[in-house]
Amino acid sequence: MNTVTPFIPRLLVFVAVTIMAIALASTIAHAQFQGAYGFTTRNEVGRAVHELHNHPTLAGSYVAVGETTDPTAPAGSQTNAYVIVTSSAGVTIAEYTIDFNGGNDFAKDFTETASGHIVITGMATPNAMTNDADIFLLEMDPDPAVGTVSWAKLYAGAVSTGNYNDEAYDIQDVDDNGYVVAGRSNSNQANRNYDAILFKTDLSGNWRFGISVDGNATSNEAFYSVTEADDGNLIATGVTNAGGTNDILVSEVSSIGNIILTKRYNATVAGSNEGARAVRQCNPLGPNGRTGASGSDHVVVFGNTAAFTSKALIGLIDYPNLATLSGKTYTTNTGWMEALDGFETPGPEWRFVMTGLDFNPPGGAGNYEFFISREFSTLAVEWFTTHGGVGADQGWHIDRAAAIGGDAYSLIATGLRSTNAAMQQVDITRTNQAGATGNCTIEVPTATTADISWPSIDLTHCTRIWGQLLDAVTPTATLVTTTSQLCPGVSYRIQPQLPDPYVQGNLVYSDHPVRDVQANPTVLVSLSADSVGNPNTNDVQMSAYPNPVKHGSIVEVTYRLNMETRVTVDVSDLSGKTILTQTKEQAAGANQLPINTASWTNGTYLIRITIAGRTVTRRIVVTD
Repeated sequence: MNTVTPFIPRLLVFVAVTIMAIALASTIAHAQFQGAYGFTTRNEVGRAVHELHNHPTLAGSYVAVGETTDPTAPAGSQTNAYVIVTSSAGVTIAEYTIDFNGGNDFAKDFTETASGHIVITGMATPNAMTNDADIFLLEMDPDPAVGTVSWAKLYAGAVSTGNYNDEAYDIQDVDDNGYVVAGRSNSNQANRNYDAILFKTDLSGNWRFGISVDGNATSNEAFYSVTEADDGNLIATGVTNAGGTNDILVSEVSSIGNIILTKRYNATVAGSNEGARAVRQCNPLGPNGRTGASGSDHVVVFGNTAAFTSKALIGLIDYPNLATLSGKTYTTNTGWMEALDGFETPGPEWRFVMTGLDFNPPGGAGNYEFFISREFSTLAVEWFTTHGGVGADQGWHIDRAAAIGGDAYSLIATGLRSTNAAMQQVDITRTNQAGATGNCTIEVPTATTADISWPSIDLTHCTRIWGQLLDAVTPTATLVTTTSQLCPGVSYRIQPQLPDPYVQGNLVYSDHPVRDVQANPTVLVSLSADSVGNPNTNDVQMSAYPNPVKHGSIVEVTYRLNMETRVTVDVSDLSGKTILTQTKEQAAGANQLPINTASWTNGTYLIRITIAGRTVTRRIVVTD
């Protein structure tokens, strides 16, 4: 059993953030479009794109984030974080560069707040003279009439100079009013090897908890993606080389920072390398959900596997036990293909959509192409399209957007597009439901997909705690240094050294998976026996789908009970006005409540399920 080493983060609040708006025109104006955005004398990459739903003036617009690099600038200060806002037709509304004190800065992902602001995460090097990166969170209003930063914070590890880096790749808002960030860090490692990290903050970026996963003393790990499951737990995925070659890494973490399970998955081919770039939970109502054809829950990962050449991968993992990964690999030629992002479409269609890069596809002339494909729930290919410029092109992120014509939805993706042999710009592509923009190439994969099934290897105890782990829930508790000092079923306290009332949380160490307890983050509580898994108590698990939901449509609220009990369901808007409430006895097992949104206005709503004093909240967005 590995040593649990304290990792003490330092929260640095920087005021030296420069945000600059750029007024650039665009001639694109189509429902379906593909455009190159940015400076003609710089290199840009788009890392994430989403449609805005909550902004009072920009709802229905698209925001992409990434980086822009000026090759003529001094070394150490060539790259700025980059934000672009376009209309739903691809017309540029605003562009921003973001600079933390003159260093190199990279935006990797963002999420939208209830007020329509965006919270961006990525890496910043606030000291242009060093090569050390810190994680940043920054909230801003993307409206060019405002364009101001609400707050910005940097998160640095124990060691901050000497090529020690903290890097973020994904951010998600979670249902208990906070954000969770996935990434990697080597600032707790003397040998500079990377640990995968996951941390949680409140809505103002104040620290709640953090964990890190370290396979062994010489391995490197990273989390590239995180999602919140309908039971409130967090699922993070990425890569580990603890087994000698790269393997897929998946961790399940409770909403208060308890590492429930950590697994790695590898192919049986000697020397094969795998990695996962995105993770989503399959909808409980779909074919791969508990009430669908499979009869059990799954999470889906998108990534790659490579023995000699890389193939794109879609893998289904049993949830919550994470026992096996089964799925398919994809290739269109003898070149390199990798999935970098994906998601599951809503019912009744139930498809998987992915994007990434495909080297030397048919007609690709030896370059990387930006691909989008859609697969049936069985993972068989339905269609495959490529979207490219004159050189190497990549698709980094894809999301569902508002419908076009008679389609149920459209697709919005971003990445990089080569505009000439030397320069690249942010690519933003909006396609219809069938992946067409009017200027894409539709391909049928020339090689059949291959079935895969990999067992998992448990790495649950190969973990570090990001923060101080104390031996009791008392102000005078002593520091725990090894897992041999931990007792199953005993409550511990995580106390990072930060002057913040939200940094205290609870961790229950166990040799078995344990259920989460929804504790007030400002109050330290001991966990009862029922709290750690007595099957005679109800653990509230709830989902709402589709989300966003089209105005006038039905949103299905699904929740699971361990035993018959009284359940209260209420819906309110963000002002606190109650829209719906009902209380009734419900049977054990899966229960569904269809809610008609015909009388609702567009906006954000809170759905609450209360059972025996425990409440779970989910946010839904109603749009046209």
